[in-house]
Amino acid sequence: MLKTGKPDFPFCLAWANHSWIGKWHGLKDDMLFEQKYPGEEDYTAHFYHLLEAFRDERYIKINNKPVFIIYSPEEIPETKRFLDLWQKLAIKNGFNGIHFIAINYNKVELGKDGFDGHTVHQPAHYISVYEKNLYSRISGFCKRHNLRMFPFVINYERLISRYHFNDFPKDNFIPTIVPNWDTTPRLNTMGWVFHKSTPELFKKHFENTIKFVIEQKNEHKMIFIKSWNEWAEGNYLEPDLEWGKGFLSAVKEIKTKYSSKLSSP
Repeated sequence: MLKTGKPDFPFCLAWANHSWIGKWHGLKDDMLFEQKYPGEEDYTAHFYHLLEAFRDERYIKINNKPVFIIYSPEEIPETKRFLDLWQKLAIKNGFNGIHFIAINYNKVELGKDGFDGHTVHQPAHYISVYEKNLYSRISGFCKRHNLRMFPFVINYERLISRYHFNDFPKDNFIPTIVPNWDTTPRLNTMGWVFHKSTPELFKKHFENTIKFVIEQKNEHKMIFIKSWNEWAEGNYLEPDLEWGKGFLSAVKEIKTKYSSKLSSP
């Protein structure tokens, strides 16, 4: 992509800084590939490995700061030391710094010092919000921990109906939403399923998300749509046999509807 200049499309990078373990394949918790943190020399090498991407005209920047997402910031030893080093290296190489975004697993928190924005890991966050209701929490616990003969299935419409954005901070919180989810292809009865997801329901959810973002206090407003079908998460926007281009059309329709109130970073 960097060498050919194609596709001509804005992008940024996220660091999946977690170890690979067997349970993602439906296996035991065996370590497949361990993420290690050798220290400052390795952090510096990491930065310069990505510098060509940061310098690309298509790379998303906010105030001349390349946007960089960290999947599990709590796993980095001395996180602030890592962030401070990259800020210095970025300034040294002609930027105003790095615009760091942290992913918090299932809570909306300010996170560790040094991050400009915070988002959440779906679908765990959907479940945590849904189970604020005591009955749903007890029911969900029983399904996940006692009824292992069946996958953990939740109705998608119920999930999004309880996802109230008024409960989230309006400063540096970046919403992450998903159109669908089904990990049973690789986890079988241990999988999670968001049942009866449709483009129409996702369009409603996406519109509520955009309304929240428009009202945010921060200058730079973003939404992440989680669509990673890397290991059979059943999580995608691409056309399929059931809905055709329905999910993509939903995104286009809502984005067009609010285009006058939205701006690129």
